[in-house]
Amino acid sequence: MSGRGGFCHRFLSSGLAALAFCCLSCALSLAADERALPGKVQSGAPAVRTAEGILTVKRLWERLLPERQDHKRLQEYCDATVLRSLDPQRYPLLYAADGGVMLLDPEGTLPVMVKGYIQQKELGLRVVSGVPGDRKRFYDLLFAAGKFLFVDGEVSLAFGEDPTVVAYADYKIEKKGQGANETESVLVNVDEKRGGTPPELRAMLEERGFRTIDASPPPAAGGATARNLSYVSAREPLGMVDSLLRALAVSFDTDREIAFAGGSGSGAKQVARVARYFELNGRRFAVAIFKNDPADYTLLRLLETNGYQVVLLDAGDDLRRVSGKLLPRLGISARYGRQDLFPEAEGRYNVRMFGVMLTGGNGGSVFLTDKAMEKEVGKLLEAGGYRIAGEQRTADAGARKYLHF
Repeated sequence: MSGRGGFCHRFLSSGLAALAFCCLSCALSLAADERALPGKVQSGAPAVRTAEGILTVKRLWERLLPERQDHKRLQEYCDATVLRSLDPQRYPLLYAADGGVMLLDPEGTLPVMVKGYIQQKELGLRVVSGVPGDRKRFYDLLFAAGKFLFVDGEVSLAFGEDPTVVAYADYKIEKKGQGANETESVLVNVDEKRGGTPPELRAMLEERGFRTIDASPPPAAGGATARNLSYVSAREPLGMVDSLLRALAVSFDTDREIAFAGGSGSGAKQVARVARYFELNGRRFAVAIFKNDPADYTLLRLLETNGYQVVLLDAGDDLRRVSGKLLPRLGISARYGRQDLFPEAEGRYNVRMFGVMLTGGNGGSVFLTDKAMEKEVGKLLEAGGYRIAGEQRTADAGARKYLHF
């Protein structure tokens, strides 16, 4: 009995000692965690890239939620909690849209044990940690923690039918407006490669009720590739032929008489009058309007048997039909249709418009269209590097006039 009692006494004593040791270890661990907070032990300023990145985030947030900028209250909150040990420049605090507090760790450098300790002490605090090199992932988490009404990523917004302007934004955020039942739509861009919103596009978006916030400046206007847009004002097919040939830098004659050998074998010469005549790559071309005249039609068919490439147009042909008849005969695969004027994926916008896109050997392009456009669309095109020429008929005014965008 005494043996068993001694054993129980020793077992109980050792258990209490182990429990006391564990409690002491936990206390020391938590104390060590608090002493290990980066603001306590780190010396020297953060890396330049980190400092600039955090400053960008803070400026963006100030523009996104100007009504939640109460630095005094945030400082009081920080001073009253364990967060006072953190470096406020490296790990700033921000208010969320719902009034909650967020602790930012953009570079993901906050130690796991410290982060766990903070979350244990401050149960309502939202810690937003990023992954080094993954800018988008950090902003995904930041906007989710911001508790907005709605957040959508990789957004495209289309305006108009022909032409159609498509704006690309990294995020579309819906937040409460100034009134009780008002909401506000904000487009936010954080991708440094794509840059910010060009001023021409910003003005268009603001007119349609969208506010824009950019983390980076917009890309430089224009581009390395030569781009030209020519408005085809002609409403009759021969004028459209002239526009296409000028865009291709092809010289031509008008109302040309062509003498050729007849098909009777007598050696007599036949004469055909064609509306346009030109030569390209060693071949001879003739363009004529079909007049429903059998004799004239026969002459044109005989002209073809003598090696001429005859393009026969109808008086009512539009640009789609004219280009569809002329360009294939020239060996050009371009066709009339809905074109992307800025097909590059890295841009902030695109303009889609019906017309014919001709590509030159130097990589440049000429776009011909018979569609009217508004002045604001012309400004977007010029900002993207297009040179616009031709008599333009605006969408909001029936009169023709040359537009200097």
